[in-house]
Amino acid sequence: MSRTEPGTCCPAGPPEGRTGRRSSRGKHAATLLRSVLLGPVLLGPVLLGFSLLVAAACSGPPDRTAMSGSGSLPGREVFLEHGCAQCHGPDGHGSRTAPALDGLDQHWTPAALEAFLLDPRGSAASSPRLQALDERYLGAMPPVGGLSRDDLDALLAYLLSGPASGP
Repeated sequence: MSRTEPGTCCPAGPPEGRTGRRSSRGKHAATLLRSVLLGPVLLGPVLLGFSLLVAAACSGPPDRTAMSGSGSLPGREVFLEHGCAQCHGPDGHGSRTAPALDGLDQHWTPAALEAFLLDPRGSAASSPRLQALDERYLGAMPPVGGLSRDDLDALLAYLLSGPASGP
């Protein structure tokens, strides 16, 4: 039976009649475990795996050029990655919070659409059509930021290439 110090729940030392030293079986098991884990057979693959994991974590975001073959993501991928689909729907067909995005080429030039994406409230302030859309939908369009020039151009091309029937 082990003793417990007053006010604690942990034993104060080894059980009565024991010295607190490991048995020879425990020593051999610890030596075997150490030799297996740190031995030359497993140490090389373990270190290699760890090194690859560290290198992958430190290399930064994936190279978009290698994935797409060009300097930017296709416009649809930018649309999905940037979160536009959360309000406009995955195919840009609109929802209760945001209008459909087809037919944008009827109302927008690339420069005007870019100005709107970067500052929706500023653009809406001078456009009765945009003010009406703003009142019709539940959410306000957030500014699109954090895109590279190539990704912004790809997004603009994607948005302006849809069929003509939108707002």
